[in-house]
Amino acid sequence: MHLKSGLKALRFRSRVATAETIYLNGPATLRVRGKLLVFEPIDGKPQTLHPKTIRRIVVVGYADVSGVAFGLLWRHKIEVVFVSPTMDRVVARVSPGAVPTSLTYCQYNACQDPNFGLDRARDLIAAKSVATQEASRYYQRQGRAEFADQVTRLTKKAPALLRKAESLNAVRGIEGSIAAAWWKRFRSMIDPDWSFRQRQFHPAPDPVNAMLSFGYTLLLGRADTLLTVAGLDVRQGFLHTHRPGRASLACDVIEPFRIPVVDRTVVKLLRRRQVKLSDFDCHEGERCSMSVAAKNQLVNGLEERLAKQEQAELIALIERTRRQIRDHAKGQSIDPSDMEVH
Repeated sequence: MHLKSGLKALRFRSRVATAETIYLNGPATLRVRGKLLVFEPIDGKPQTLHPKTIRRIVVVGYADVSGVAFGLLWRHKIEVVFVSPTMDRVVARVSPGAVPTSLTYCQYNACQDPNFGLDRARDLIAAKSVATQEASRYYQRQGRAEFADQVTRLTKKAPALLRKAESLNAVRGIEGSIAAAWWKRFRSMIDPDWSFRQRQFHPAPDPVNAMLSFGYTLLLGRADTLLTVAGLDVRQGFLHTHRPGRASLACDVIEPFRIPVVDRTVVKLLRRRQVKLSDFDCHEGERCSMSVAAKNQLVNGLEERLAKQEQAELIALIERTRRQIRDHAKGQSIDPSDMEVH
């Protein structure tokens, strides 16, 4: 997904390091001093990187890599991935000595194990339940007493219900009950003038649904890029099983982030009157379209949410999924030496 002209890019503001991966913001230069890599951004402080402690560098935006730096990266088999400033696509990938298909092969193998898939689906909905509960408590503190009822009861019961769930359909049923309760309370926070009655899409019939759909699309695009950076096939999910044309794994990993990143941003924009009804063009039975000004407001709001902690948590969830797939492969006697950074 490409953001159109006039929309501010969703920036990755913090340098987020994981056990194997470090994310860095360009524009910058990557060079060598002594035996160390030095990443020198144009508008920030240089960062020293020890080649023995990292396996992958992800550069958001442009970076000039010196020939000596490429040599050092190659010797230490460090992968470098360049993604666009908006993080909506992978621009280039340099993978010294990598076997590109090995991790995805292990992912395909894991997707064939119903127990592994069920465990991942339980984990995702448990995390979504926690996010729903945290949002409910936030709005309770804001004086929305109605959030103390069904939403809270369901989210408290969710861990026990998920442990007993013996199929993907059972997990989806639990998620559906929590979502239904959430949308009922979400509607109570929206002024009737916005004509929001329930969550609807294909097409979004009203301004609120249009904002939600646009926000989820942005979030899905971000997850798609981060999963591709991690070497995972976005088409092969666990909660959302394979369907032609769908980024099922991206749909999986955004589940815990839909409410904290998108829903709360939409409510905030409406409460602060940062978007107006005149920003939308809606016709009966057709998709409700947003103005560039409204899209800018939503993109900026999402950026603010992601910059706090949600993007770092999304990256951590993806890295955890990657490790779980590798651990599953070890248990299945698949050679783990083929599952380094690909």
